[in-house]
Amino acid sequence: MKTQKFLTTVLTTLLIALLIFTPALMAQKKDEKKQEKKNVIIIPKEVKTIFQEGMTSRQPRLDIPFKFIDHYYLPARENIHSIFLFSIKNADLGFAPIAGEPTGETQQQKEEQKTGESAFEATPAKLVARGHIFLQFNKLVNNQPGELVKEVYIPFNIEINGQEYNPDEEAIYSTGYPLPPGDYLLSMAICSPQLDKIGTQYLTFSLPNAADFKDRLETTPIFFSKKIERMAAPETRAEVHREFFTYSVLRIVPNVEKIFKAGDNLDIFFYIFGAQP
Repeated sequence: MKTQKFLTTVLTTLLIALLIFTPALMAQKKDEKKQEKKNVIIIPKEVKTIFQEGMTSRQPRLDIPFKFIDHYYLPARENIHSIFLFSIKNADLGFAPIAGEPTGETQQQKEEQKTGESAFEATPAKLVARGHIFLQFNKLVNNQPGELVKEVYIPFNIEINGQEYNPDEEAIYSTGYPLPPGDYLLSMAICSPQLDKIGTQYLTFSLPNAADFKDRLETTPIFFSKKIERMAAPETRAEVHREFFTYSVLRIVPNVEKIFKAGDNLDIFFYIFGAQP
């Protein structure tokens, strides 16, 4: 009987201990997972160092020169989706032939090869540029960088038609990310695959709170589009695109130059904050 009472007491004590400590252990593990997630390195140290050196003065690093063209924002549930347009010269992205890709020849090359006077080499059918893009968002306080909000890594792998390649041409690229309303400083880096070239730029921007528009109307930035297509599904992570950007299930080619010719559609895109049913 004494043994039975002793076992009952021990089991009861263990049960009470489990009831008390299990939630605490679960909470501790949850906190540890959060801390591990928080400690994940998104932006490499060498890029971070360059960001820190240029954030206050907004001084860019021009290993890979690029410049911001425009910033749009559109509603995205409780956040605001930012779209960043920037331009880069083809030669600065380091386009190269795709390994194993067959070459194509222009008509001029074919004709000159017949006469043996061709001074051209066969043009690769496709060229590719590979590298990394890093985005760092900080809160902006009194026009100075404040608390770190988010780090984003975007690998890029851009393919273009080799026969249309012009090293001096500047193309427009886009990327985007949803953020809560507020004032921000974006530090952006475009890097070569081995990080031996790192180009940076900085952009300050503000995102409005849609809930603030109760007695007035306000539009998102108004832009013109050349083409709007519907995708099968929205993108689930940040991407880099050449000559277009995405929003929800839409693939939009912006008319950044705002130049129109006879027969062009005049498509204007914007949202209105504060509209009441």
